[in-house]
Amino acid sequence: MTQKTKPFFSTTAEMVCLLRAKSFNEKREFYKSDDYISVLISHQLNSFLSILHKSFVLGFEDFNPMLPTGIYEYIVARTRFIDNLFATLPPETTHVFILGAGYDSRAFRFQEELKHCLVYECDHPDMQGSKRSLLEKIQIDYPANASLVPLNFSDGSFAAWIQSIDLSAKDSCFFLLEGLLMYLAPQQVEHIFNAIGQITAGQCRVFFDYAYAALIRGESGGYNEAKCIAEVKTVGEPWKFGIEQGALAEFLQAYRLAVLEELTSREIELTQFTDENGKCHGAVIDSMAWVLAESAKT
Repeated sequence: MTQKTKPFFSTTAEMVCLLRAKSFNEKREFYKSDDYISVLISHQLNSFLSILHKSFVLGFEDFNPMLPTGIYEYIVARTRFIDNLFATLPPETTHVFILGAGYDSRAFRFQEELKHCLVYECDHPDMQGSKRSLLEKIQIDYPANASLVPLNFSDGSFAAWIQSIDLSAKDSCFFLLEGLLMYLAPQQVEHIFNAIGQITAGQCRVFFDYAYAALIRGESGGYNEAKCIAEVKTVGEPWKFGIEQGALAEFLQAYRLAVLEELTSREIELTQFTDENGKCHGAVIDSMAWVLAESAKT
C-alpha cells in the first residue's frame, strides 16, 4: 500500500498571521500595523496550536507566555517596514514576487500601488490551498493582476519558473523574501539568489531578513536568541541558514546584488520603536538583520 504524503503545513506562518492580527488591534503607537486581512484570517484558523496561541497571543499586551520576548516586536516592526516599502514602491516597478508568501495580504491591501504590476505569490501548493480556502471563507478574491505560483523551494524549480517569465531590460522587479531564508538549507538559498542574479530585468530590488550564522550554529547568546531557536525547533521548523556577521556585501556580490540598506537588531529598535525623546518602546531578538538590496551597477 502506498503511504499517503502528509500535506505541508507551516505553524510559523500561522503564528506570523496571528501576531499581525494582534498588531492591527494595538493601541500602542509603535506596535500598530494595518493588516486587517490577518484579523479576518485569524478568526478562521482552527488547528490545535492556533487555538492555543489565539487564547494567549491575542489576549495579552505586555506579556505573552507562548512566545519568547522580542519575537512579537520583531514581526510587528518587520511588517510595518515592508508595508512602507509597498506603499512607496517605485512607479516603474512592473513585477512583484512574494516568495514563501504564507498568509501575506499585501496583494490585497496595496491594490492601488500594485495596479500596474504583475504580482506573483510563490509558495508550497499545500500552503496555497490552505490560504485559498481561508480567503473563500472570508469572501476575499485575488486581484486580477495577482497569481499564485505553486513552488517547492527544495526541488530547484524556482529558477526554471522565473526564467519562463521572460523579463526584459524594460522591466523593474521587486522580490520579497520575508521570514524565509532562515528556514531554507544553504543550497536552497543559493538556488534562489542565483536565479534572481541572472534575470535580465533593467532593475531588481530584493528585501530579505536573515539571522547571523553564529546564531544558527548555537554560538550566540544575545537577547532571547536561544528561546527563539528552541521555539521554531519545537514546531518542527528549525532555522538552517545564516550569514556571517559583517559578510553581507560579500554574500550579495556573488549574485550581482549590492546593499541599499541594512538594519541590525539595535538599528531596528532605534528606527521602529524609539520616540523623539530617545525612549525605546520595544526590544527585538538579537543577531537578526533586514536588507534591502538592488542589482549591482555593471
